[in-house]
Amino acid sequence: RRIVEHWCSQCHAQTGAETNPDRAPTFEQIASRDGRDLRYLRGFLNIDHFPMTTYRLFDHEKDDVAAFIHSLRRR
Repeated sequence: RRIVEHWCSQCHAQTGAETNPDRAPTFEQIASRDGRDLRYLRGFLNIDHFPMTTYRLFDHEKDDVAAFIHSLRRR
């Protein structure tokens, strides 16, 4: 969660925050898209996605980021 709040939230709005069409999607929007399971989220973090900033994370940090975002999935 710390990585998401520190790095990712520079572009992605926090869940519950007012959305802005000029910003990247909220974490909850990402988590709630079809097919966004843990495996997908973890794999996504291994690929560069322009214009998204690329952060070099350790594997355990990628696992933590994926798990946190997945936990925000709307049921």
